[in-house]
Amino acid sequence: WVILETGMGGRLDATNALTPVVSVITPIGFDHMASLGHTLAVITGEKAGIIKPGVPVVSAPQESEAMEVIQRVAVERGSPLTVVETPLTCPLGLVGEHQGWNAAVAVAALRAAGFDLPDDVIREGLRKTEWPARFQRLDDRTILDGAHNEHAAKVLVAAWRQQFGDEKATIILGSSTGKDTSAVLRELRPIAKRWIFTGFRSHRAVPTATVWGKMSQIDPHAEVHEAARIADALETAGRYPERRLITGSLYFAGEVLAHRHAVACEVSDQ
Repeated sequence: WVILETGMGGRLDATNALTPVVSVITPIGFDHMASLGHTLAVITGEKAGIIKPGVPVVSAPQESEAMEVIQRVAVERGSPLTVVETPLTCPLGLVGEHQGWNAAVAVAALRAAGFDLPDDVIREGLRKTEWPARFQRLDDRTILDGAHNEHAAKVLVAAWRQQFGDEKATIILGSSTGKDTSAVLRELRPIAKRWIFTGFRSHRAVPTATVWGKMSQIDPHAEVHEAARIADALETAGRYPERRLITGSLYFAGEVLAHRHAVACEVSDQ
């Protein structure tokens, strides 16, 4: 069994080479707008391309504009549609109220695909779920999250407040091209004590000076530092007592995890 995620959109995505036993649509927001469109209805039209004739489809709650499109496409293609209406409240391995909704969508998809697993097996699986770079605790002071768009940053802030209340963070941020970095900065700003902008090894990394320029337009008085590498950013963050939130890009999150692994190997070799 394969859980296959679309790379972008759905209508023209490479995953259309396969016919699934169930299609799943998570909350739709504004992302990849240069390719998918600039209104929620147009973006949803692209996302709804994963709905196949006669194949069940499960959707998370959506904005009304998006739900209208999903419902229309499902009817046109004769695809039974299940819309999740309540989140799961059982203990989850993942942090954040939004993960209760994600879990409910996953279970609904499991049922739609024909799996008949006992409830206690599902609950145990959800409790043990791990997902790197999704509010991942690297240590007592450090959280890693790959939030890279406005919607993801918004739920990240909600999860932070759920865990840490009014605490502010030293935010280490690396951003990728093609994303609305300004929107991410605006969403994260209420929980930021200071910012450390850093690069990473990818042609998609946004230069730190560019991110700093966007920040200066949002909050010209923000405390901002620059770091060439994640190691330098962590060293700078270590000078301050606040918890550290590392975020901005899944590419960046991958490099952070690779750096962490390399450091651990160096320590074990000594």
